[in-house]
Amino acid sequence: MLAKLETVKPKVVNGVNVDDLLTLIEDVRGDAAKGKTYWRVSSAWQGQTWSRAHVESFTIGAQQVPRQFAIDIDEPRELGGSNRFANPQEYLLAALNACMMVGYAAQCAVRGITLEKL
Repeated sequence: MLAKLETVKPKVVNGVNVDDLLTLIEDVRGDAAKGKTYWRVSSAWQGQTWSRAHVESFTIGAQQVPRQFAIDIDEPRELGGSNRFANPQEYLLAALNACMMVGYAAQCAVRGITLEKL
């Protein structure tokens, strides 16, 4: 007779895998170097006020994680641009907002708080 294998589903709150997050937190508590990150982004001028940033990878602890994204950046016409993309200040503010939301969503998930709106 074959034994039935049970699969354990991870605990997910607010779309965040709480089990994985708690494992990361414990790993970093045990060895702070495991939480150290390095980010790789390069930028190239595309003409006028347009530039393109290439997200290449990041490293957490000793693990390199490949990432391939392009972010186009421009300025409004009033500042000499073509107004095709958000400008650096808008990306900076959006990044700050996103960083705070990630923190809120993750901290609520760890505490078992289900978000309805943020």
